[in-house]
Amino acid sequence: MSNIPAWSESLSVGNVHVDQQHQQLISLCNRAADCAASPLPESRGLFHAILNELATLVSKHFDDEEILLQQNNSPSFAAHVAEHTRYREIIINLLVEGSSGQLDSAKLHRVARDYLIDHMLTMDLAERPYLRP
Repeated sequence: MSNIPAWSESLSVGNVHVDQQHQQLISLCNRAADCAASPLPESRGLFHAILNELATLVSKHFDDEEILLQQNNSPSFAAHVAEHTRYREIIINLLVEGSSGQLDSAKLHRVARDYLIDHMLTMDLAERPYLRP
């Protein structure tokens, strides 16, 4: 099992939809990290499938957040979008590497922790007033 932080109410931004997406992202990051660390041969295919699911959810989640931030006139909108763009590129790189058979569990763990800690705890929680529906 990975040591990516589990969901807790301290991560809540006060928007049920965004909070549910955050919970799903944490779950997928944990599943992908566990799979990448597994020595079982079938883990390679499962890892790539989880990464695809993660990329899809990340894209939807970032789009949803950006809509809310823009609608609510977030003063940090541009910085938030720039951070989302950076994470989208990282996830795409993980997908490309995973499809070529490179399962870098350490890199995946760093990405997941950076997203969960640096983005969710720092940026998203600071944006609570602007993430309301």
